[in-house]
Amino acid sequence: MSGMMNLTGKLIQQLESDHQIADFSHIINIGTIVEQMENKIHQTLNSSYSGKTKDILNSLYNSGNIDESSNVTNKSNYLNNILMEGKNMSDVDFKIFIKNQAPNFYWEILAERARIKLVDQLRENQQLHELLDELINERGELEEKKQQYENFKNIIESTNGINSLLLFKMLQLVQQKQQLAQEKQQLTEEKQQWLQEKHELLQIIKKK
Repeated sequence: MSGMMNLTGKLIQQLESDHQIADFSHIINIGTIVEQMENKIHQTLNSSYSGKTKDILNSLYNSGNIDESSNVTNKSNYLNNILMEGKNMSDVDFKIFIKNQAPNFYWEILAERARIKLVDQLRENQQLHELLDELINERGELEEKKQQYENFKNIIESTNGINSLLLFKMLQLVQQKQQLAQEKQQLTEEKQQWLQEKHELLQIIKKK
């Protein structure tokens, strides 16, 4: 049994080194998560095996008491192969396994698998939390850009208003200039007519 416990210890250490997470302070309802993960682990194991091995797993999951017999140590390697590698079990071994139940290492592996699933869930939760922070920051940046756009839009609208006013004034000036040009042309024509009349009058006076 000590050899199997050493194997289990190494397995747990390796699993711990492969599944680490820094901070779980943002996780809520941890008890509910653990309970859900236990059910998920059972479902995962149940879907990983078929036939008699599947029946064994269901029997172990529903069993309330664990009694270790004197020959569990001799079976530990064999049971480990069944649990870890999914090997088939003979009818005789099936009956013995049901009678003696599972050794501690099975439950240690089951608990470790549940812990790994929970750590994965916590890591995913942390990643979602970080993603939410990024989205909040991105929203703030978009709001700032939106405000800048609104300010620029207001400037453009104000500029358009000023341009419209300037254009109106320019049209007025053009019209006034055209009117002045017409009046000047009229005065020029009147002056020429007056000069013509003056010239004719001088001619009449000279003849007399």
